[in-house]
Amino acid sequence: MKRRLTLVLVIVFTLSLTTTTLAFGIGESVFSPPVIATAMGDGTGSFVVEIVSQWNGLEYTNMLALTTEILEEMLLLDNSPRTLLLATGVLVESDICTVCGDAEMDIEKEVKRIEDLIVLARESGLLIVGMHIVEAFPTPERSYEQSISLIMPRADLILLVSPGGADEYFGNLSEVNGIPLISVNSAMELGGALQAIFPR
Repeated sequence: MKRRLTLVLVIVFTLSLTTTTLAFGIGESVFSPPVIATAMGDGTGSFVVEIVSQWNGLEYTNMLALTTEILEEMLLLDNSPRTLLLATGVLVESDICTVCGDAEMDIEKEVKRIEDLIVLARESGLLIVGMHIVEAFPTPERSYEQSISLIMPRADLILLVSPGGADEYFGNLSEVNGIPLISVNSAMELGGALQAIFPR
């Protein structure tokens, strides 16, 4: 599937009390629902977007245990997914990491799950949104580096929630690779971002 994205490197939403200012505009967007989403490791981004999607009436399914087998079945449906959202998460430096309470996950299998989903999305013509939420109080033992490095360079669009705006890494990644970047200051501003990505 040829991507017809109008090349926009960065879109920054600055939300005041009553206005949202776009530094750049998205031209003709090919992103469209339904959206199927999952998170890597202990990521919560796909759940946050799910809540905002419900508020905005966006067709969105969040499935933390999404696999290629499940996605292949979904692609056979009449109303099949057209966009895959992948949210970053932390992978603990050990054989097993714990996500979502008591659910245990093998890191190697988790990395392969996301890699396989990306490959299937490409083969099936789904566009990929890479989503990352910057933690308010990051700690050295909680690193998103592995999931960011896996997801973001392969995304068709980067959706970033960061109080300080896009940092140098995301800015360079967007510019060098020509990946559109939407950065919002908080999760409360995601509604406007989703409306820009999926215009009605």
